[in-house]
Amino acid sequence: MDSFPDFSPQPASLQALRKLLEKKSSHKKVFLTTENPSDFFASLKKEFAFVPAAGGIVWNENHELLMIFRRGKWDLPKGKIEKGEATDLAAIREVEEETGATDLSIKNFFAETYHIFKQDSVWMLKQTSWFEMNCPTQKLNAQAEEDITEAVWVSRKLVKERLRNSYPNVVDLVVSVL
Repeated sequence: MDSFPDFSPQPASLQALRKLLEKKSSHKKVFLTTENPSDFFASLKKEFAFVPAAGGIVWNENHELLMIFRRGKWDLPKGKIEKGEATDLAAIREVEEETGATDLSIKNFFAETYHIFKQDSVWMLKQTSWFEMNCPTQKLNAQAEEDITEAVWVSRKLVKERLRNSYPNVVDLVVSVL
């Protein structure tokens, strides 16, 4: 098993983290631990462009999960929170925009996830607030402008199969709710 360096909220450690992320690696996850999470998170927000986002874990009355296919991976609908927008309303808006789903109702706040990625040579730290939602079964409409090619209801039986081609955060999130 590979060992990972200990990252602290010091600039040198954060630069080492960036170098690790730059490497082509078989690692799908890097776990960051610290004794002072709020200081470390503040340091990360300074080092990376911070992107607050919100999304939905959406179920219909048949206990099917709403999933999208974007850029070659199965995912859940989510997106950036607009300035001044409430997080829960952003989650509903993003699900509606990306899938065409309507009549969404929030069941509960579920979790926050974080991931770091590079976009147009800028490193980003995305914090996504996830809400579990209910929605009546309906025809869905994938948002092509966001590179979404499919928006579908997936039976619980087939969800794990789709997760084989998904992002680690999404896998962890969905497995924890199944």
